[in-house]
Amino acid sequence: MLAAYRDCGPWLDGVIAYIDRNHTRVAEFVETEVPALRVWPAEATYLAWLDYRALELGERDVLARLAEEGGVALYGGTLFGEEGNGFLRMNIACPRATLEQGLAGIKRALG
Repeated sequence: MLAAYRDCGPWLDGVIAYIDRNHTRVAEFVETEVPALRVWPAEATYLAWLDYRALELGERDVLARLAEEGGVALYGGTLFGEEGNGFLRMNIACPRATLEQGLAGIKRALG
């Protein structure tokens, strides 16, 4: 733990920058390719929150379409409380190639 605090600042800065670029990529992709969704601004996390309320579909239907048509598994927002209804949670702390595969699947399912 001491080594992490003492010697890993540059590594952590790089990880934070990488995840920030992934979040920017998700926001740009959704805006141009799946405009029915909306991405909420990041709040110091590796999760992207996608607002799907404009689709007028229930959470179960959205998750099923993503899995069956897009090959993508996301978390429904209601897993985190009723306030999450209408939202999906996407882990974006991953390699860019993995992120691109997920985005392509979202487009297939919801675009």
